Amino acid sequence: MLNNLKGIGINADAKTIDGDLDKLEKILDYYSKSGFDYVEIPPHGLNVILNGFLIDKRANKTKKILENFNLKYTMHIPDDINLGEFRRQKIHYRAFKTCIEYADYIKADLIVYHSAVRMPYEEKYSLKEIKELEAEQLRELADYADKKGIKIALENGFPDKREIATGERHTYSSLLAELAEQIKKINKTNVGICLDIGHAYLSSNFYNMDFIESIKNIAPHVIHFHVHDNFGVLPRTEKHYIHLHTMGEGDLHLPLGWGSIPYYEIFSTITFNNPSVLIVEIEPRFYLECKECLLCVKNNFIMLDKASVV
Repeated sequence: MLNNLKGIGINADAKTIDGDLDKLEKILDYYSKSGFDYVEIPPHGLNVILNGFLIDKRANKTKKILENFNLKYTMHIPDDINLGEFRRQKIHYRAFKTCIEYADYIKADLIVYHSAVRMPYEEKYSLKEIKELEAEQLRELADYADKKGIKIALENGFPDKREIATGERHTYSSLLAELAEQIKKINKTNVGICLDIGHAYLSSNFYNMDFIESIKNIAPHVIHFHVHDNFGVLPRTEKHYIHLHTMGEGDLHLPLGWGSIPYYEIFSTITFNNPSVLIVEIEPRFYLECKECLLCVKNNFIMLDKASVV
């Protein structure tokens, strides 16, 4: 149950925009007319940050476009920002701080960050060391963000191709309990979890864990949601999305009800008390389905109770 839902949003896909601000404007217009309250903005899709610094002229152009719509905004910072990478620690920190600056500039009050992973060329560092480095930097960045009224939501991941192949973990946040422990270690009031339910479903099936119970245990730390669908099956080999979609494998970001995630059970049995925005994060190829997804959320996922399009 969502007791403090601030609004329902949708992702603006970075690759779709690809630096074209006309596309940004068209996307915002469509989502605004579709009835969404929020749009999650990708700065890396807008060409506003270069080498970790804000491009002021470009940032100003995007701000003017965003202000033209009766929408509120959250932000998804670039996936490549990794506060657990030792080799280029300074630029990751700088880019993250610049994302906070840009969020403040466009009045986005929350930013989503993909939790740290161990890079292939940094095998000498343990997950524990990576988490410690990330936590240390996030405490500083959280203080900076808090002064601007911005929250930081750490998104849970899922096992990467290295773990699927070898069984060795490289992504600590694929276990929700470990992500919750990291939030406790950071210990900042404006830092919490972005619960990506699609990612959690993939992870729980891979680790043979109780999906509902794992979410219930971390619910007090959730401050933001990403919802999309899949079949809980990680890909056996690297494939193009078209083939993954055909075989029902991977992080598909399908419209709600197209996969097998029990959304009705999640939101009818688990209580989430923190004020949150729920972002429908579907692949851009399914953008015409966004209105149906919005209706599904507004009706508390009841249409997904024992129902699926497949």
